[in-house]
Amino acid sequence: MILRTSSQDSIVKQSNLEAYDRFGTSAGKKDEFWSRVEDFNYGIAYSLIEKQVGIKDKRVCELGSGTAAHLKWYKRDCREIIGLDISRQMLRLYLKTEGNSPNFGLITGDALTLPFKSGAFDVVTIYQSAHHFPNIYKCMDEMLRVAGAFAFLEPNKDSFLHRLVEYRRERRMVSKRFEVHSYKMVEYNSLGFSALQIKYFLKKRNVEVKIYYIFQLPMEISASVMRKSPFLFRILNLFGQVFTHVPLVKSQFGSLLVIAEKKEKELLLTRLQIHARDPKTKFPAKPILG
Repeated sequence: MILRTSSQDSIVKQSNLEAYDRFGTSAGKKDEFWSRVEDFNYGIAYSLIEKQVGIKDKRVCELGSGTAAHLKWYKRDCREIIGLDISRQMLRLYLKTEGNSPNFGLITGDALTLPFKSGAFDVVTIYQSAHHFPNIYKCMDEMLRVAGAFAFLEPNKDSFLHRLVEYRRERRMVSKRFEVHSYKMVEYNSLGFSALQIKYFLKKRNVEVKIYYIFQLPMEISASVMRKSPFLFRILNLFGQVFTHVPLVKSQFGSLLVIAEKKEKELLLTRLQIHARDPKTKFPAKPILG
């Protein structure tokens, strides 16, 4: 692990913010096949999160929400849903392409210093954004502060397949793509996260943790296969999901889904904090957008 100073983190964070803002200003709606792949992959994670900690009729916050189309499920199922992102332009693009709803709000903010009171939410989630954050451990502490449970779906550092794909992506795709658009983006943890490291950290926080592996090909490959044959895409994913349930090899396939929930005593305290809030306040913080 390379240790960074706070000044280095600040410089990289500003570089990423400029990249996200430029994307939010210039991008249009996502490719249909790309969106279908996201719906398929994220749908599996969403179902597991709903099964383990519950989403329906809950107060939920999505970190690094950006232009994520999966927020449509939250708007459908949640009592209140807040999307937080560092880039205002990304949030504006989301509203332009996906629209709004009465139980939904967007706010700009930093995932490492969440602008919410303790116990503001029931659940906090992240979908493929945390590897852009400077410090996942500080982010997890913040999620535990503001909610009784959290879940995140991220690249799996323990997977040899992912490491191989990431090496190819870094060598042949990312630098070229970023040069074309004339901006620099930095992924703090492009290899993702290790299940053992995450479990060790959360064990010290007295939190119940469940780890799942969800088979996912790189988005560029998945979208290409989906475009050529949706049936082939589903067959590949069906076989992939089978391997994620085989004990000896499951950690070598797919993305890492971490679901963490405070134990009974801590969870009761969080729920008391939630119910003690001003009932007239519709959202934990006033949304800047939405």
